[in-house]
Amino acid sequence: MSPTGSMTTSPIRWTSAASASSRSPIYEINDSPHFNNRNGTIDEFEKMIRRQFDTLYEEGAQSGRVMAICLHPYLIGVPHRIAGLDSVLKYIRSHAGVWFATGEEIVRHWLQSGATF
Repeated sequence: MSPTGSMTTSPIRWTSAASASSRSPIYEINDSPHFNNRNGTIDEFEKMIRRQFDTLYEEGAQSGRVMAICLHPYLIGVPHRIAGLDSVLKYIRSHAGVWFATGEEIVRHWLQSGATF
């Protein structure tokens, strides 16, 4: 979430089928398939987000990582699920060096860094 509390959507265009996974990384950490297709619980979703974060945080010690969590207010915002989201966001924010950024902020940072592929 941005400082103003708004959420962003960033489209992804795959340029190579040679990636480790043919599915978007957003699909896996996504409340819609988790709750609607897999009949998952909020506890399972929270655990999945924590594991994703822990892996990327460890890898990020060497090079920055981006973690997307795809959320739909009508699914995650209901009273019996929202505490799980609050809990996992507090967990993520408790780690040093974590940056909560919009897609635009990430692109601007990358462009200003002079980094290349």
